[in-house]
Amino acid sequence: MDNEASVIGLFPTPLYHINLGNILQDKEINFFESIEYELPLGVGCSTSKNHYILEDPQLERLKAQIQKNVEHYFDTIIQPSTNVQPYFTQSWTTSTENNENNHRHYHMNSIVSGVFYYDVDENTDSITFSKPETETIKIVPSEYNAFNSAFFDFKVKKNDLILFPSTLFHMVKYKKGDSPRVCLAFNVFVKGTIGSYDSATELFL
Repeated sequence: MDNEASVIGLFPTPLYHINLGNILQDKEINFFESIEYELPLGVGCSTSKNHYILEDPQLERLKAQIQKNVEHYFDTIIQPSTNVQPYFTQSWTTSTENNENNHRHYHMNSIVSGVFYYDVDENTDSITFSKPETETIKIVPSEYNAFNSAFFDFKVKKNDLILFPSTLFHMVKYKKGDSPRVCLAFNVFVKGTIGSYDSATELFL
């Protein structure tokens, strides 16, 4: 009998997902409903004028829950060997209406990025992730899998929280339907010591 071949996924990209349930109370809901938006040049959806949304005292409870999951991401996925503390840098909300989208991009000056979904159409809304590499040869597969796919659509629900490496390209396809897609996005960096003395990569942050 021939030996069976195995396929090993090298260097997989983590996508952390949790639904926070009915976490929002009237105070947070009123805050989300009162956010002021603008339409930045080159962006296909509206963005909050405030780019430090999570620093508002009205979102203290939500921020604490997101922080808890960010720390869990670091503890279980990154597993730092030194004492580092993740913290939020900038945070903002986006509102995507019918026929609007968000271009393919990644987040600079950040280690981990995330999105909390305040209001979505669970039947149609998703976030699309893509490979960073450029394909010089394209063989169209008969069936897509994790190895031959260039894009991955992740369906989202209300109160979903996702975390991923900031280098991961992502986008929002053209929105369909009258219900706006409202979400809170954020970036995370660290304080502490990274690298090592022996490898001459030590850095105090």
